[in-house]
Amino acid sequence: MNFAVVQNGVVVNMIVIAPYNTSDFPDSVPVGDKPVGIGDEYRDGKFWRNHQEIR
Repeated sequence: MNFAVVQNGVVVNMIVIAPYNTSDFPDSVPVGDKPVGIGDEYRDGKFWRNHQEIR
């Protein structure tokens, strides 16, 4: 599964985690099929780029 590592509301890394290992990465957020990248924001449970929600 694709995850974004988020620190202080900003995506700092992208990783792939097996479902049974997600607890080992508490700062990670599942991305699904969204085109999220390093530098994007994460707030209010959503990813943002240039003040627009990434869908």
